Amino acid sequence: MFVYDGYWALVSAPHMFPTDRYLRERTGPDSWYVDRPRVPHYAAGQLAVIRVGIDKRRKAELDGHPRLKPGLYALCEITSGAQYEGAERPWIGVRVLRSYLERPLLVATLRHVAPDLFPPLLRGVQASTFPIPRGDFRRLLDLLGEDEAALRRA
Repeated sequence: MFVYDGYWALVSAPHMFPTDRYLRERTGPDSWYVDRPRVPHYAAGQLAVIRVGIDKRRKAELDGHPRLKPGLYALCEITSGAQYEGAERPWIGVRVLRSYLERPLLVATLRHVAPDLFPPLLRGVQASTFPIPRGDFRRLLDLLGEDEAALRRA
């Protein structure tokens, strides 16, 4: 049985959710659709990374920008537990703490420097989110050059 440590990957398929445009243009509070089975496990104050998968967008959809490579593009704080207000699917509130749009931590790099990381981080999954074990999340923070205590004060 998996232990939910309060660390998450928010999964983004750029052809469905253009992560690069979101990170360039974001304003105000944000939300992220989540999977129903995990609804009880989300809580304000938890941390997450935005993990981008394969970018299948057509040239016109890219709007002159390069395709995103699979990797980690942002560090976020979850600002609310799962809610259904005004939506058919549950969602959580999120706040971007750091954007790595200009220097993402690519999956290819992770496979080289940390091949023993939690497998869904390296291979991806078809889900809107997935939990990450505490130790693996802290390794990601180290690779990103971030300090968890400082992030929690942000």
